[in-house]
Amino acid sequence: MIRRPDSANLLRAARRTLLDAVAPALSGAARYNALMVANAMAIVLRDLDAGDNAEREELALFEALYGTETVDRAGAGDAARLDALGRRLAAEIRDGKWDDASPALMALLRARVRAKLARSNPNFLAASDGS
Repeated sequence: MIRRPDSANLLRAARRTLLDAVAPALSGAARYNALMVANAMAIVLRDLDAGDNAEREELALFEALYGTETVDRAGAGDAARLDALGRRLAAEIRDGKWDDASPALMALLRARVRAKLARSNPNFLAASDGS
């Protein structure tokens, strides 16, 4: 039986080829565009590596803030729930409901910022953790 590489490994190989063989031969806007594509590929790889853990952890923080029943009713599927709960929280913050921030809210907000940085700019996150 032939073992095929999984999607993440194929994407890693394509990204490495783009960075090592294609981008160096380009200049100007074409090189910039190739590097942007490589960056997008890196974000997708980090998403694949994280799997569903990040969503589950964030949902647990929303449960600490709103309760399990509210989280369960927020939508069908983790992604839909997170979207709905995030919109609800943003509206509540705008309306002043959370002016006296609770520890559960602060934990949720910190975790959301860290998760977004881990996905989009892990180098910045690593540098800020070291300072």
